[in-house]
Formats: sequence, C-alpha cells, structure tokens
Amino acid sequence: LLKESLEAINLARNDLVQSIPTEVGQLLQLTDLRLFENGLEGEIPSEIADLTNLQHLAVVTLNTLTGTLPSMSDLRQLTYLDVRDNLLRGEVPDFGTLDSLNELYMFNTDLTGTISDGICDTIETAWIDCDEVVCSCCTARSGVACPDIPSQPPTAVPTTNQPTTKIPETLEELIM
Repeated sequence: LLKESLEAINLARNDLVQSIPTEVGQLLQLTDLRLFENGLEGEIPSEIADLTNLQHLAVVTLNTLTGTLPSMSDLRQLTYLDVRDNLLRGEVPDFGTLDSLNELYMFNTDLTGTISDGICDTIETAWIDCDEVVCSCCTARSGVACPDIPSQPPTAVPTTNQPTTKIPETLEELIM
C-alpha cells in the first residue's frame, strides 16, 4: 500500500482548496510534507504529531490555516518547520524536544507565547513574530532574526513541482 511506504508529498502550488485530512497521520514513513501556496483551510490536524519520521513541514503562503499549532514534541527528526502567513492562533507548542530543528519560520500568524530556550542550540535560521512570541533565539544568535529586518526569508522551496504521476484531485485520494 502507498500509505505504508510514502516518504514525501509535494503538492505545493496546486490550487488545493480543502482542509488537510486527519488521515495524513497514517503516513508513518513520511519525511517530507510540502503543501504551501495552495488554498488550504481549516486546522492543521493533530495527527501530524504521529509522523515521527517527519523532517520537513511547509504549509505556508496562500493557505488560510486556522486553529492552534498542534503538538510537535514527538517530531524529533523535524529539521524544517514553516507555518508562516497563516491564520494560526493560540500558544506556541513546546519545541524543547526538537533537537534536530534548524529552520523555523513562524511569522505573520497570531501565535503567541514562548519558545523554549533549548532549541536555540540547534536553530540556524528563525523568522518569528518577536512582538508576539518570546524567543531568546530572536536576539541571541547571528543568522536568526525577526521579520522586520530588511532581508527576506527564503521561499518555502526553490523548486518547481514536476509530477511523475497523476496528481490526485484531493488529498484524501492520495491517502486512501
């Protein structure tokens, strides 16, 4: 079955207008999930936390995801997290156990709270709403910044999508 072996999903820039299905949590081998620049709405499902092999998560720009950011504490292999430019709100989850996280993009959201100091040891690049989220990474390290400085963060993924098979019309088709 595809859902037992699928390691990467890149459905970026495909004009998907739907929510992220909770069944995404069944893709246990998934290491890379790129859903940016679509029309995704609704909440990021809490089942994302079941993807313990996940290394790259990008759900940014042109999506209007709402709700809170689900727990990420079991995603110990996560190296890249990009949730900027969404309607996410509430408290930032505890990132303290994400020892592999080295890129964090979390601005133009309504997230508030504190990011634990422990992840500053691994973070190389962070773009955070420093007026809303307390994070010692914002000021303690070079290469880590708040988005109000002149330079811009990188695009979510600097590649074009070159599908090798038919793109499903819905995310559910991919998972089922």
